[in-house]
Amino acid sequence: MNQYLLISHDLGIDLIEAAKKKLEENNKKYPIEKVIRDSRYHDKSGNRP
Repeated sequence: MNQYLLISHDLGIDLIEAAKKKLEENNKKYPIEKVIRDSRYHDKSGNRP
């Protein structure tokens, strides 16, 4: 973990901003309404009934 912090610092990457950006991208790609609706079609093993 410490290595990632050092590398991100050296590269000038703000990890908090990068995480926020990734979450925003995921929210656009996988909207919660669609995820909840689609999850109802799968049983606990991940198979469709």
